[in-house]
Amino acid sequence: MNNPAEGPAGGANAGPDIATTGQLLIVEDNTDMRALFTDLLSDDFNLKMVNNGQEAWDLLQTDAEFVSRLDLILSDVMMPEMDGYTLLGKLKETPRLARIPVIMITARADEKDKLQALRMGVDDYLTKPFSPGELVARARNLILHLEQRRNILADERSKLPNPDF
Repeated sequence: MNNPAEGPAGGANAGPDIATTGQLLIVEDNTDMRALFTDLLSDDFNLKMVNNGQEAWDLLQTDAEFVSRLDLILSDVMMPEMDGYTLLGKLKETPRLARIPVIMITARADEKDKLQALRMGVDDYLTKPFSPGELVARARNLILHLEQRRNILADERSKLPNPDF
């Protein structure tokens, strides 16, 4: 029987070839959850971990090179210093960061919490406990869609007349 985190082909890299190319920022204050995310995602993605929304925001404001490679943010909701909703709001209000997909992973399963995040522009919302395979699939899909949008934009830009001529 397949491990659900491995996908239908029996390997975590099944599907489009984005393995080890996706850069994820994981915003999580719980050390056990951070270890779980590392176990689930480190084979397929490059991971950067921070403890709370404030650390994530500081990193995103000071490391332009990291931001240029960032493909996805996984964020808890309930954290000290800056919660996931506040971080999401700041991301969506900042043009250079608004393009980065965000998955919120939280124990807050009430419909009002989900709707709040969705109305703020979250790309996906998973409640704990979650299926490891579902998390990996959702992360891969969001990164694949981001890559497709980047390719379309690059193709459109290549069709523009060269301003140097």
